[in-house]
Amino acid sequence: IVADPLAPGMYPTPAVNAHAVTIGREHRNHNAVEILRGDPIILRGLTESGAEWRPVVTRVREVEVRGIPIHQISPGGGPMKGAAFTYEIGGLCVAHLGDAGGKLTTRQLRELGVVDVLMIPIGGRFSMGPEMAQVVLRQIKPRVAIPMHYWSREDLLGVFLEGLRHRRHNGSVIRFARETLPQAMTVVVLRSPGGANRPVSPALPFR
Repeated sequence: IVADPLAPGMYPTPAVNAHAVTIGREHRNHNAVEILRGDPIILRGLTESGAEWRPVVTRVREVEVRGIPIHQISPGGGPMKGAAFTYEIGGLCVAHLGDAGGKLTTRQLRELGVVDVLMIPIGGRFSMGPEMAQVVLRQIKPRVAIPMHYWSREDLLGVFLEGLRHRRHNGSVIRFARETLPQAMTVVVLRSPGGANRPVSPALPFR
């Protein structure tokens, strides 16, 4: 299952045969489904125009997929609708927060449930920044957190990691099993595909 596929031109595009793809924002940084091989089921958290939430509760083979309505940050700086997703299999729950822009409500936290592995944006601008990401991380309390959406900027990453247990993973692929999750909440920093020497800003406009 692929979450928020990124359009070519910013990072190396992986060769992925997908059974399904989830889309939390209708923008090329999140909905480039044409990069995927196979004939994946497309699960959109928003209507085609991106104006309204679209309920998603389904199974893809043995994985239960759920969409959670969130608010992200619009180009004008105000809130706009977006979607996060959870993927649950064999008692392991992975959550992708998309471009979540701030603290989560009690209802959103209840819909997320118990999250084991959390992919959380830290980049600011169109999602929460690193300081707010720390607040949301402590709301959700996953066993593992993976920062995303920061365009390889070490300054943003450094702010997010301050005071948190963390480790860097020497690669862009990692495997998790419920039995091997860390006991204490740990941030795992993946290496950018293609290496660390990537541009700190995208080659194409954000919006």
